[in-house]
Amino acid sequence: MQKRIVLKLGTQVVYDQSQGLVVDRLLGIVDEVCQYHSSGYQFLLVSSGAIGLGQKFVAPSKNKNDLAYRQACAAVGQNLLINTYADLFKKHRKQVAQILLTSEDLSRRKSYLNLSKTLDELLRNNIVPIINENDTTSTQEIKEMGEGFGDNDKLSALIASKLGAQALFLFTNVDGIYNENPAENENARPLPMIESLDELSLINTRGRSSLGRGGMASKIEAARLASMSGVTTVIANGLNDQPLKQCFQRLDSQSDKATGTLIAPSGQLSKKKQWLGFSSGTQGALTINEGACQAIEDKKASLLAIGATHVEGKFKAGDVVSLLSPSGREIARGISILSSDDCAKVLGQPSKYISEQLPHAKDDVLIRRDDLIVFSEVHPLQKGKES
Repeated sequence: MQKRIVLKLGTQVVYDQSQGLVVDRLLGIVDEVCQYHSSGYQFLLVSSGAIGLGQKFVAPSKNKNDLAYRQACAAVGQNLLINTYADLFKKHRKQVAQILLTSEDLSRRKSYLNLSKTLDELLRNNIVPIINENDTTSTQEIKEMGEGFGDNDKLSALIASKLGAQALFLFTNVDGIYNENPAENENARPLPMIESLDELSLINTRGRSSLGRGGMASKIEAARLASMSGVTTVIANGLNDQPLKQCFQRLDSQSDKATGTLIAPSGQLSKKKQWLGFSSGTQGALTINEGACQAIEDKKASLLAIGATHVEGKFKAGDVVSLLSPSGREIARGISILSSDDCAKVLGQPSKYISEQLPHAKDDVLIRRDDLIVFSEVHPLQKGKES
């Protein structure tokens, strides 16, 4: 099997406010991609920049966060973006494919699996997928708050995790993760390597780019997701010459010439739990008592009816729901065995009463342990943390 790399290009790499699309920079990156492609690597390219590109052609809105305006910009810009990539790769006799996704495409497990098969088939035919969020039709991805991907950083991490990528390269406009905020401390230095999730959790970042939706915090979350799925991440400066070569230098050795920050993989989260925790979305919520929180977080227990105290939303059996502590902290997500109506009938009841209320129920389990992802297990520093 060929080695797979997911390469994410941030808005600041693709687009410049003064000159628009930075074609020369993209040409250099495409040249590098094709060079490594001929050496046996497969690439999935996740590209931002569509909204910035479209702004030149859509009359400005009085409200810079106006959803319809940003979606119109995305509709124009995405066409320009994919045509540019097609032309650049055509010089190397490479075909590209456009893949536009919303959170809903990954919220249903069937479509999540179908996407994997489609991307596998494209790669098998030596076609380079160009992936972006479908900002034209999605409302969640563009909003400041919502349950979408949030930005292309998270999307690229999901793709890397799902496709069994060897590495995720995140190209931005800085030289990796710094030990301190370089905007506030001129002596701040980039970190060559981060070896654990605990170390990653201690990085303090803030701010976001003027055009993109993500900042360094978004890239750290993407690296965390990838790390938990067994994927190595390199966060590097895509404005540098030969940025791909520098990423491979960082990935394959600790060369003095290597730049960027490598985040080591921390384990192998199953594909099912990747989907549950990071791309499924939720259809409702179950509030549980402190005893159930402890049993789930510390004892790897299933959720029993006696531990549930409140039902939120309308959901069907088989839907993904959030598990909330008494204070409202989301501690886990899982696939509910019962519908919201059935859950409401058995809240707080011991097993001997379940069969009386729900003759069709097999036992008193609302969510089985194998169908749960517990966030304290993948975010150790978040255990018991209230916000």
